[in-house]
Amino acid sequence: MIPSVASYPAWMNLLVNEAEFQNVAGVMTVLDGSGYGVEQVAEKILKTCDFTQSPGKFKVELIRVYPANFGFVEPPLVMDLYDRVVGERLLFLPTKWGPALRLGYKTADEPEGETTIMGMMPSLQFHDNYAFLTMYKQGGNSYLGSVRGNAIAKRFSLGDPIAFARSISKIA
Repeated sequence: MIPSVASYPAWMNLLVNEAEFQNVAGVMTVLDGSGYGVEQVAEKILKTCDFTQSPGKFKVELIRVYPANFGFVEPPLVMDLYDRVVGERLLFLPTKWGPALRLGYKTADEPEGETTIMGMMPSLQFHDNYAFLTMYKQGGNSYLGSVRGNAIAKRFSLGDPIAFARSISKIA
């Protein structure tokens, strides 16, 4: 029996203040001013977000897991992995929280060359392809990036770390 992924220890606790990100231009300014690069596709994904819906503050508890933690022995299709995520009662991250997650993940703690995929509903803005936001560090620099793939054929590697929310609480 595979232990419940939802019982894994927290990877990161994060405070997301949506009011800090009113539009894509503001997001880009904050990320650039903090020394983070943003890939072109990641910027396109962010442009699909609605930053104007009643912004709030949220406390988010994240876990970082791998497809293998869900019991997969072969690289799973995205939809198969997502079925298991729902079964574990984990939560998907809103796409517009990508920049807050990028800023919350301390560069010093980030392994060089490793990409963490943000466990979000995929953005279907690229014809029949989808895209997920990612965080990675390369050459000593940290980035907000993306990974794209065909919506049906895309498989996650068993070694792809993915961050999902265990809990999201709105703060008054």
